[in-house]
Amino acid sequence: MKPLSPGPARVLKAIIDLQARREHVTLRSIGRECGITSTSTIHLHIRALNRTGLISVGPQPRYAYVVMPEGHDAANE
Repeated sequence: MKPLSPGPARVLKAIIDLQARREHVTLRSIGRECGITSTSTIHLHIRALNRTGLISVGPQPRYAYVVMPEGHDAANE
């Protein structure tokens, strides 16, 4: 897998940090965590992370971001 660009990498780190603190992982909380104000931009980064299999987006994507274990391919589920 090729390295993440800076935007998706910041969003992934924000999701991991929020989950570690057991906080709700929403578009706005991700934005506050990584300094991105546009929810549209955050959503684009989340879609990119989902396509690469680094996160899985649940049926209610507002709160359902799950960081996948390394080597797991969520795209094939």
